[in-house]
Amino acid sequence: INAEYMGKEGDPSSDPYISPAFISDADLAKFPPVRMILCGRDPLRDEGYRFLYRLVKMGKDALVKEYRNFPHGVWSLDMAFGLDECKFIVADSADMMNDLVAKYKKEKQDGFLLS
Repeated sequence: INAEYMGKEGDPSSDPYISPAFISDADLAKFPPVRMILCGRDPLRDEGYRFLYRLVKMGKDALVKEYRNFPHGVWSLDMAFGLDECKFIVADSADMMNDLVAKYKKEKQDGFLLS
């Protein structure tokens, strides 16, 4: 799987495209605002919180919402014949993005952002 995902030259133990743990501080400083959904039964949850911690420590605009009883890949469970309980997670994700877009538009109107 690694060769198919990363190519023959990729190294899963240090590639920032595989894990945000490997993103340099210089690249992290260039990140736009970040919104994350984490799931409590996701084996990558702790890595997500470590990533959030790095963003917040650098003063980045970052928010997280955790759904304690859901697994990794929860969005794929909101399909036809999927789990009705997952619909609110998809809706919350959309709300987070809409709030971020509205914030960006307001800051642009107020002159805080350059076009």
